Amino acid sequence: MTLAPTVLIIADRAGPEVAHLDALGIRSWISADSAEALGYLSRTRPPLIFIDMDLPGCSAARTAAIAASLHSSAAIILTTNDHDSVQQARQTPPEGVLAVVGKPLSPALVRVLAEMAFGRVCRAPRHQNIPSKMKEAS
Repeated sequence: MTLAPTVLIIADRAGPEVAHLDALGIRSWISADSAEALGYLSRTRPPLIFIDMDLPGCSAARTAAIAASLHSSAAIILTTNDHDSVQQARQTPPEGVLAVVGKPLSPALVRVLAEMAFGRVCRAPRHQNIPSKMKEAS
């Protein structure tokens, strides 16, 4: 039996990215507490980490830097609803951050980020507009 890879999401609530990841066959682990999430990260090696810049009481830049030091090969993505924050963070991205993106995340963007993080291509069936299930290689 092959287990689907798990993505770490540090956010106060599940956004559409969870449904997009589910459609790709990727599990997600969500935490609204950065300390709890970093504890999870110290025990696991998720290839993709989303950090909500709008999470109250959380410094996304600091959390990203700590996450990068714990797991340097993870693709760390900062997300926000604030367009100005996206522009500012893109000019001086925190250490270890692969991308800063605005919410809501589209299925296509989540797919591309997953492909980058997992190093493989997700292919949609020709007759459908939904992604096929992505499986972890054994």
